Amino acid sequence: STNQEAYTAALYIASAPGTDYNPLFIYSQSGLGKTHLLHAIGKYIKERTPIKKILFCSSQEFIDEYIKYVNGEKTEDNLKDYILSFDILLIDDIQMLQNKTKTEEFFFSVFESLVKTNKQIVLTCDRLPNELNGLDNRLVTRFLRGLTISIQTPTAELCEEILKKKIVNSGLSIENFDEEVIKFVAFNFKNSIRNLEGALNRLIFY
Repeated sequence: STNQEAYTAALYIASAPGTDYNPLFIYSQSGLGKTHLLHAIGKYIKERTPIKKILFCSSQEFIDEYIKYVNGEKTEDNLKDYILSFDILLIDDIQMLQNKTKTEEFFFSVFESLVKTNKQIVLTCDRLPNELNGLDNRLVTRFLRGLTISIQTPTAELCEEILKKKIVNSGLSIENFDEEVIKFVAFNFKNSIRNLEGALNRLIFY
């Protein structure tokens, strides 16, 4: 139930990219599956429609490519034309664009062109668009114009199920793990699936 909304929205967008809800804006704390879901959207679209061109990058990669372009290190293609040649743009951790004025202006231009041609944009972030201090207000309003969905912190019960599945997938026997230990780890590390996995790895190591 904690990620059902995000799953439903992602599946809807992946089934009919560019038709409604542009952009899809997924936000949550770190380690709850935003990047995983972003990859899943791209994979689903590619499997259903192989002809679709999909560009996946982190915000930092986007910034780095823009800097190379501005400095003249990228001369083979016009960067904007290159990005606009894709049908789907998936960008992870959009909060990294905060206070990057020139990159923001460039991204705004790309964003507007993609939306006008009904090309799907999916963004992930660690907070709501209107909490992104230092980001151009034009971008914030456009992010809010689409569909904004959160991934909630998982329950302890869900974390128990995740732990059990990870144990089995590791080739270990679930019988070797005390139920109370699994409950303890699930409860204490439920704020991040990444931390949950790290705790299990340390437990197995010891």
